[in-house]
Amino acid sequence: MLPRVCIPSYNRPGVLLTKTLDFLQRVAYPKDRINIFVASEEERLRYRAGCFDYNLVVGVPGLVPQRNFISEWLDEDEIYVSLDDDVVGVKGGGLLDVVRRGVALLETRRAGLFGVLPKDDARCFKDSTTTHLSFIVGAFFICRNHKDMRIQSFCEDYERCILYFKRYGAVFRYRGAGVQTRYAGTSGGLEGRLGRKRNAVNQLISTYPDYCSFRDKKGEADILLKWRAINM
Repeated sequence: MLPRVCIPSYNRPGVLLTKTLDFLQRVAYPKDRINIFVASEEERLRYRAGCFDYNLVVGVPGLVPQRNFISEWLDEDEIYVSLDDDVVGVKGGGLLDVVRRGVALLETRRAGLFGVLPKDDARCFKDSTTTHLSFIVGAFFICRNHKDMRIQSFCEDYERCILYFKRYGAVFRYRGAGVQTRYAGTSGGLEGRLGRKRNAVNQLISTYPDYCSFRDKKGEADILLKWRAINM
């Protein structure tokens, strides 16, 4: 059986319908395995009109708190798929094949987190899977759920990679596929977003100096994971 899919979404039922849900329908992912997490009962009612045949779960506002809510909602040790609400495809291997590949690797318990390349440039694809500390983008990942693994950072996808690497000593990243999405900024304006990210970057580097370092990405504070890191 394919694992459950969890999709956090806020105030974007149209985006969800035309992107992620359309994509999942095209690849014939079972609807009874798809769960959409919204921020309030009011949101649930708004989403119900277009997503009536999907399971809608009322969670909490905010992406990071919603990630932790999803972890509490799932079973301990359950393997699940996480997708953002604006994913339009997984280029390279096809979603179902990639999911089966990820689940098979996670069932070995050599790592608890699996992902693909964060971009869909086929020129970068290679039919191999790395196990060193690498970046698994939050738009699409597969992981083994651990309720005690709480995400705190605005840079939640980097923090997730570090936490899973610290627990298992490995992160699986399949280089033969890439996620197709658009990486949008958060609400609150560009200046506010950049300030929040800068603070989060500094906090993560201070907390996990053995696993990440600072890098400048086109004038924006960013994190570089240390691929030669070893589990401490």
